Amino acid sequence: MVKKLNIQTIGLMNIFNSLTGVTAKDCFFDEEKLVFIVNEGDLGKVLGKKGANIQRIQNTLKRDIKVIEYSEDVIKFVKNLIYPAEVQKVYKEGTFVVIEPENNKIKGQIYGRERKNLEKINEILKKYSNTEVKIK
Repeated sequence: MVKKLNIQTIGLMNIFNSLTGVTAKDCFFDEEKLVFIVNEGDLGKVLGKKGANIQRIQNTLKRDIKVIEYSEDVIKFVKNLIYPAEVQKVYKEGTFVVIEPENNKIKGQIYGRERKNLEKINEILKKYSNTEVKIK
């Protein structure tokens, strides 16, 4: 799959790379936040000691930053996408990744207001795999 990047996205990814030493897989705006997806194992390097790198990126770009760690394992990737919501039951069922939240509070965090979080999760997931998230 070919991803189209505009000049602004490429510029943001270059700044991210120069400040962290990590190449971002993807970058996009999510309401007020700027979201970077990094390769598996690079999250610690991006965060830096006590979150110093993230603070530096946020100060430079003057935006809130969220970093998501990509994983070839679609279940692990979905868990990374829904973080900080912690869910124990996540499994694959056909072309769906099914999430069974323990309570309504966690379910609400995953859905988001007017299901915006769930729509964004599915949008990101479709870029990287042929799966969709379903919540029971």
